[in-house]
Amino acid sequence: MSVITRLDRPRQLTVHEMTGEVSPEEIRETIRSYYKIPEPTLDILWDLRLADWDVDALHDFREVVAISLQENQDGFNLRRGGRTAFVVSKKVGLGIFKMVEFLLQASRPELPFEIRVFCSMEEANDWLTQPKEPE
Repeated sequence: MSVITRLDRPRQLTVHEMTGEVSPEEIRETIRSYYKIPEPTLDILWDLRLADWDVDALHDFREVVAISLQENQDGFNLRRGGRTAFVVSKKVGLGIFKMVEFLLQASRPELPFEIRVFCSMEEANDWLTQPKEPE
């Protein structure tokens, strides 16, 4: 798999673009690297449209995210008020990512940032650029 990470400081946005076969360890390392940035951006966009998924990889992804949430607890407050968008292709399994979105929100209601799943980059960018609600 290939992961390209771009920082857009003026927009407070980190974009992780994944292509090819998805490895749970590479996803986990991408998340770890993000939280090692001295000043992480408020928003993250995961572009997963060109990633190759199989059912096992999707289940692994859910576990990797859950583990990463535990490992990076200290970094979360740096993203208070931020947003995380996952953009997937319809064939990838929007339903599975919607389930991941629901499980994360239900199991971690204290997360200081919002999580949403989209099928289009335009919808994700529209959501990411909407004014954020004051805390």
